Amino acid sequence: MVSIIIPAYNCEKYLPACLDSVCAQTYPDWEAVVVDDGSTDGTGSIAERYAANDRRIKVIHQKNQGSSIARNVGLANAHGEYLYMLDGDDIICPRLLEFCVKALERTPEASFACFDYTCVQPQERMPDASLSLKTIRCKKIVDPFLWWLKTRRNCNIWTNVYRRSSLNGLLFKPRIKHQDLLFTYQYLARDIQGVYIPLVLHGYVQSQGSITRSPMTFEKIRTIFGILQDLDDYYANAPVKQKMLRRRLFTRTIKSLGVVVRNDPKYYNYFSLRLRSFFDGGHVGYRGFPWKKKMEVYRILKANREVSLCGFLEKMLKTFSSAPRKVVGAEARNVCWREISDAASLPRNPLVSVVMTAYNNEKDLYRAVRSVVEQKAPFPFEVLVGVDVCKDDSLAVAKKCQAEWPDKVRVFYPSENVGYQKNRDHLHSAARATGGVDGRGYFAYCEADDAWDMCTTKLAEQIDLLTRHADWVGCVGPVRRVRDGRESLPGVGDLQLEEIKQYALGERYFHTTSYVFRRATYEKCHEMAPDLPVWMDMLILIGANTVGPIGFWPKVGSTQFMTGEDVCTSLKGLDLCLWELPFYLDWLRCCTNRAGRLFALDIMFRIYRRKGRMAMLWTAQPKLMRRFMVKLARTRPCFSRKGVSARMKILFSRQYR
Repeated sequence: MVSIIIPAYNCEKYLPACLDSVCAQTYPDWEAVVVDDGSTDGTGSIAERYAANDRRIKVIHQKNQGSSIARNVGLANAHGEYLYMLDGDDIICPRLLEFCVKALERTPEASFACFDYTCVQPQERMPDASLSLKTIRCKKIVDPFLWWLKTRRNCNIWTNVYRRSSLNGLLFKPRIKHQDLLFTYQYLARDIQGVYIPLVLHGYVQSQGSITRSPMTFEKIRTIFGILQDLDDYYANAPVKQKMLRRRLFTRTIKSLGVVVRNDPKYYNYFSLRLRSFFDGGHVGYRGFPWKKKMEVYRILKANREVSLCGFLEKMLKTFSSAPRKVVGAEARNVCWREISDAASLPRNPLVSVVMTAYNNEKDLYRAVRSVVEQKAPFPFEVLVGVDVCKDDSLAVAKKCQAEWPDKVRVFYPSENVGYQKNRDHLHSAARATGGVDGRGYFAYCEADDAWDMCTTKLAEQIDLLTRHADWVGCVGPVRRVRDGRESLPGVGDLQLEEIKQYALGERYFHTTSYVFRRATYEKCHEMAPDLPVWMDMLILIGANTVGPIGFWPKVGSTQFMTGEDVCTSLKGLDLCLWELPFYLDWLRCCTNRAGRLFALDIMFRIYRRKGRMAMLWTAQPKLMRRFMVKLARTRPCFSRKGVSARMKILFSRQYR
């Protein structure tokens, strides 16, 4: 026998359709326990009328105590082997009980059978399922808890038929709303299995008095957080399931609730306070949140405040000025530069100067130069290769390239090591590019370990864009990234020709090997931050964006080969921190673009938050570092994977208080 428990409260408009769908069941062995929860309309009389016509229907009248107690009363008066919870304003398919009982009989180890539902209009009828259960592939659910979380099923109890023995005394918590959520996950915590019927067997009627349509109240917010807290305590003895519950259910519930209240300041502030206390109580750990959910939660809590960091940066530099520091690319005195070129073969007025710096790039330099000189362009251009003093034969490779392509390649090398930045500065000063819209030519870039190997018309198409859009100060495009032989190619189909918005730069990945800028753009960026290292690609791009709009070329024209041999890997720990700090400080002082400032702070945060890497800083000045991290967290952008994670950790972890 199947016992159908129907709590009913002021649903005289919907109860007849509900009981009609119950009486139309093709499975005859059932009983319906209708609990009239103190209705003030004709709900009780309607239930009595149906009970008089069908002995399988029983009616219990009680004072209004809520649907939770009404369901518990129904459970106490039910006699069936199987239990089904049905709301008094919903309807069901005529073959619901038949399908569920057969599925449970065929799967004796299953403790419940679940199915799908659909939203229907009042007075609408559920269609009869014409399929046979033999033709339907029911799915056995070995781990209902995990399956429920992964499929993101709603916690509606009326989409399940339970074996009475599997409940084992489990009841609904009285006098709370949304008791379905608490009951379902308390039930799933048990060692049970289930069976899923892929059919729509329930019709959900959204009546005016339903909880889902009820207006937002403080009690509703408090109830939801109370349920999440009860579930967290309930799963305390099952840490693996508790962690999964925090990561999936809690974040999803908090996000949904936050979306509802975000436009109402009264409930928004109360929700923020409840959320903070929820974190403080340890019911949701920092590590239990996926980064996307952290971002959604932090969108609700974020405070848009600007805090100056220059004072903190200067104090940090002063504090650790005595620390051992390795100098990379130090300024060289009395450096003698030499050039290898064939003046007779070179173009007189090149439109573009392609800048390429090399240091210990013997294996990759020829590939890079060849990919540039083989570009098909209707205008003359030159390739400037600057080879710093290094340990391999990069200079010999550069000379070979100049001998092979004398009409394109010019090679420069210093008498002593000058570093990456000084090398590129010299190439900029030696460039002969002229012409174009402003008559001063263009700069393009290709690293010595990268290549323009994805499109032979890359340079021509980018220059054409800059010619047709006279207001653009530069043009960039996506790049292919290759690390250890594995590559990742951007989805070209989703890329459209557009102008890059000033605050949307972080949404795409760019690299200097895809940049083409006007000479005036470079000079303006160099004037803003003359000592900014060229490997800070995004900062350079944002700096150019302060000069004027940047065009986006929607093709993948170059490849970045990530070999791991760059300036950043030559320094470790405190040395790298102190070497990078002055550059960021200069950028923060000179950059007037808020996006540029925030991006610089974003990079700084990723450096300083790593305690393992910056152990000396944290050990020597722990209070200073904590204050620095907190201030940095208040100013940095928060809508990135690492950004949200770090800010959530600072806001809700006792370690930083």
